[in-house]
Amino acid sequence: MDVAIKHISKADVESRRKVVNGETHLVPTRIQFESIFNVMRQLVEAAVQRQSVRVFRRDIKTENALVETGSDVPRVRIIDFGCGCFVKKRPYSSFSGTSAYAPSEIYRQGRHKADPATVWQLASLLYGLLDGHKQFTTSKFLCRRIRFIQELKELKVSKDCQDLLKKCLAVSPAKCATLEQMLQHPWFT
Repeated sequence: MDVAIKHISKADVESRRKVVNGETHLVPTRIQFESIFNVMRQLVEAAVQRQSVRVFRRDIKTENALVETGSDVPRVRIIDFGCGCFVKKRPYSSFSGTSAYAPSEIYRQGRHKADPATVWQLASLLYGLLDGHKQFTTSKFLCRRIRFIQELKELKVSKDCQDLLKKCLAVSPAKCATLEQMLQHPWFT
């Protein structure tokens, strides 16, 4: 598999000024709500394509997705495959990637499978894009420190999107949506 990683200078990243503790910082501009659908659809399609060639990405998060905003529809590029591997039939007994987005079964069973882990990470990323200021972490979610549905309602997230997130962030992998089910979900159609 060929992977290209390109350095992007800070001058090329859309940003805004934000004052934190009296100091001015440049922070990346939050992706526009209407673009989230297009970005997520591309990420899910890419995950389905990787699954078809038995590649497990293992570390899906905002920092590993570049969004090109120069056209009418944002285009997504996945970067940093350092944790990637080929899919195994047996569950993985250790987690590689960012622990904040580790699938729930790591915490509950000490092992995980590729496909449910990918769905979990995509849903974690979607939640973070929708919320914009709070970082989703699996541990907070499992301890119910994230008021999941209430926060989504406050953000005026559609019922279809709420349903998609509920199905993808099911604590039991057996009840979790598959990548194909994600792609066929009403929020994407």
